[in-house]
Amino acid sequence: MRDAVKLLMKATAKAGVLVVVVYAYGSPMAGSLRPKALDAPFAGFHHAVDLAVFGGDLGLGDPRTAIVRASDNVKDKLSDSMPK
Repeated sequence: MRDAVKLLMKATAKAGVLVVVVYAYGSPMAGSLRPKALDAPFAGFHHAVDLAVFGGDLGLGDPRTAIVRASDNVKDKLSDSMPK
């Protein structure tokens, strides 16, 4: 059982590192390093991750605003789950 857990952790770590590398390679700053044929797929992956993480708001803006928006989202979910 321990071997299976070790294998799973190792595979998860490798996949995580791969995702981070591909995400970084897809950033606009790395655009000059990418060959033309790989530009669209890597940039598309970077953009898709940004949309999934930031929810369409790709500008960083004020961190306090992001915290308030995140806490409002949590409050809404909690209030929806409470019986009325």
